[in-house]
Amino acid sequence: MQKSSASTNPSSGFRNPDHLRHIDGLRACLALYVVIDHICLTIWPAGQVNAARAYRAAFDALTEGRIAVDWFIVVSGFCLMLPTLSRGYKLRGTIGEFYVKRARRILPTYWVAVIISAILCLTVLSHKTGTHWDICLPVTWQALASAFLLTNDIFQNIRINHVFWSIAVEWRIYFLFPLILWLWRKWGGGFATAAIIACTASSAFVLPHISKDTLFLQTTLSFTGLFAMGGFAAYLSFGFEPRDLARFKHTIWTVAAISGALIVASLLHLLPHRLSRDPVLDVFVGVSAAACMVSWSIDDRSLFRAFLSWPPLVSIGLFAYSLYLMHAPIVQLCWQVCIRPAKLHGLPAFTLLVFIATPIAVAGGYLFSLAFERPFLSSRQRAATLPAAQALSSNLEMATDLSLVS
Repeated sequence: MQKSSASTNPSSGFRNPDHLRHIDGLRACLALYVVIDHICLTIWPAGQVNAARAYRAAFDALTEGRIAVDWFIVVSGFCLMLPTLSRGYKLRGTIGEFYVKRARRILPTYWVAVIISAILCLTVLSHKTGTHWDICLPVTWQALASAFLLTNDIFQNIRINHVFWSIAVEWRIYFLFPLILWLWRKWGGGFATAAIIACTASSAFVLPHISKDTLFLQTTLSFTGLFAMGGFAAYLSFGFEPRDLARFKHTIWTVAAISGALIVASLLHLLPHRLSRDPVLDVFVGVSAAACMVSWSIDDRSLFRAFLSWPPLVSIGLFAYSLYLMHAPIVQLCWQVCIRPAKLHGLPAFTLLVFIATPIAVAGGYLFSLAFERPFLSSRQRAATLPAAQALSSNLEMATDLSLVS
C-alpha cells in the first residue's frame, strides 16, 4: 500500500491527503474492541461479574462498546468531509448521486448480513443460552422487516443481530450530510460545527427525560454532533495552515485529546445511569476522538500513527465493516461449540473465547468482505484494498510458518 502523505494543492488552499493508512488501522482497533466487548458480554451478560475492584474495573473498560461506535462516527465524518475540502465544501456530483453511492457502499453488504444472521437465528443459534445473544431471539417477521428497513434502533425489542442498530443510525446521518455542508458554506466550518454540537447535544440530553420513546432520536442527534466533529477534524488536519505550525498544533490537540479522555473516564465513574450519561459522554468522546485524529494526521512522526499504520492493522481495517457486521454470531457460535461443552465460566472462559473467537471473527469477516463487500466497492476502493489483502495473506502465511516451527 502506498505510504500516506499530504501534498499542498495550490489551487484550493488545502493539503490533499493520499490514502491515510492510520485511519484504516484505527478502524481495525475499534472493530476489535467491539469484538472483545461482546465476548465480555457473552461470558458475563448484563454485567454479571462478581470480582475484586481491579477485575471489575477491567471488565467495565472492556464493555463500553458505545465509545467505539462514537469513534466510528467521528471517523465517518472525517473521511466524508475530506474530499469536499478542495471543492468549497461541495459534493462531487449531485445530492442524489451521493445518496446512491452511500447506498451502494452500505446497503447490499448489510442486507446480506441481515439474511445470514436471520438464518443462524432460526437454526444453530435459535435457542436462548443465557448469553448476550439472547436479545436477538426469537426471530419474527417484524424483526426481519425492521432490520431490512434500518429501523432496528427504533424498535429495540426486536432484533436479529445486536450490532445492527448503529448501522441504522449512521445511515440516517448520511441524509443530513448535504445540510451540514450547506451550513459550512453559509456560516463557516467552526461556527457551523459548534452550532450543530450545541443543538444536537442539548436536544439529546433533554428528549429522554420527556419520553423514553425518543431514545432512538437521542442517539441519532448525539451521533450527528459526533459526525460534525469528525468533519471539522478533517478541516483542521488538512486545512491551509502552513506546515511549520504542525508541531504547535500537534501539542495543542494532544493535550485536548488527553483532557477529553480523562473527562470521559471521570464521567464513566460518576454517572452510572446511561440515560443521563450517554449524551454528555458522547460529546467528550467526540472531542477526544477528533483531537486524536487531528494530532495523528498532522504529525507524521507520531508513535500512535506509526502503530495504527502497522500493515496487519491496516489490512483488517479495510474490511472492518464486514468484521463489525458478522462478529456477533461468530462469537456466539464459538461459545456454543468450545466454551459451553467445556463448562468453563468466568475469566478462564473469557480468556479462551478471546483467543478462539477473535481470529475466527477476523477470518470470517475477511471472507465475508471478499464475497459480499468488495463487489460493491468502487474501482478506486478495490484498488486500495488489493495491497491490504495481499498483506493479510502474507501475514497469515507467516503465522502458519511460525506455528509449524514451534
